[in-house]
Amino acid sequence: MKHIICPYCSCPVALVDSKIIYGKSYGQIYLCLVCGAYVGCHPGGTRPLGTPADRATRTARYMAHQAFDPLWKRGQMTRRQAYAWLSQRMRLPPEQTHIGMFDQAQCCRVMQLCAERNK
Repeated sequence: MKHIICPYCSCPVALVDSKIIYGKSYGQIYLCLVCGAYVGCHPGGTRPLGTPADRATRTARYMAHQAFDPLWKRGQMTRRQAYAWLSQRMRLPPEQTHIGMFDQAQCCRVMQLCAERNK
């Protein structure tokens, strides 16, 4: 199991079944048993999809994806090109340019950049 520390309360998180959160199993998640922040895992594995997030951050990440994903899903560019563009615009290295790792402020920046691009 990957050792993950909660970014909110600095406690270790536990790898648990997502049924704890959703009432139905969708696979494994990393859950902070102290503050409740969590992140899902890639299907069929234990590799996290990002970093644990509280409710507000999960909402911000969802909204950032709503703004960003059409860039590549509608064929304006490939997914790889879209993330390269985002990496450049946010001045982040590619390995740190994943919405699943972003905090609320970074998610807001994604939404701004996508809105500016679509003007």
